[in-house]
Amino acid sequence: MAFCLLLACPKLPEQPEKAYPAERVYEFSFEEVWATTIKVVGDEFDYPLSAIEKASGVIHTDFRSEVRSPLYYNQKRSRLSIYVEEIEKGKTIVKITNHVEVLHEPVGPSPPIWHVISSDKTRELDILKRIGERLTSP
Repeated sequence: MAFCLLLACPKLPEQPEKAYPAERVYEFSFEEVWATTIKVVGDEFDYPLSAIEKASGVIHTDFRSEVRSPLYYNQKRSRLSIYVEEIEKGKTIVKITNHVEVLHEPVGPSPPIWHVISSDKTRELDILKRIGERLTSP
């Protein structure tokens, strides 16, 4: 550690706080919300679906690369964990947790390392909004 202080080694990102899902309740059946969620996440937001377990209400995606921000990181990726549950007849909740990572490329011979960062919830809220729009459109 003292060695890094003397050489001004870059500080690695701190571990993010525990991720809490973004969630929304829809006044629609599980079947309607389930099908719409899969379409929105896979087709409109272009996440590769890796696990779809309808009986347990779980959807997982693989990582998807994000738009690059040259001021802060070279690469960013995210994957989603989604839980869909009918909480009462005709009322279904969707919970989305976004697992976000950025690539830290240290100076020198050290290999690049992916670091977990906290989601700002923008993507999750956009998906939840779009699910609602799709459910209420003719």
